[in-house]
Amino acid sequence: MPSHEIRLVSQASPLSLSDTGHSAIYIENGDSTRIRNNTISGANGEGIANGAGATNTDVIDNTLENNRTDLCNDGTVGTVSGNTFATGGIATACVVM
Repeated sequence: MPSHEIRLVSQASPLSLSDTGHSAIYIENGDSTRIRNNTISGANGEGIANGAGATNTDVIDNTLENNRTDLCNDGTVGTVSGNTFATGGIATACVVM
């Protein structure tokens, strides 16, 4: 069971983060965090960034598009499934702003 679950809630669908210059979801550290069922578009940073201090992060059923990098990982991951993205991936290093 994850210790934290992240689900973005926004009136806009998908959540658009253009011109922020930052990652939409950045896990700096933590254990067993679950990022699930998010739609993230237009971030000038990463859509989802799993930082070096994050361990056993689950990334499940997210749709990431038109972000500088949709998905990146510097930590360790648990379950990664059901995600849709065009750029990056679990083997892609993060360049977090």
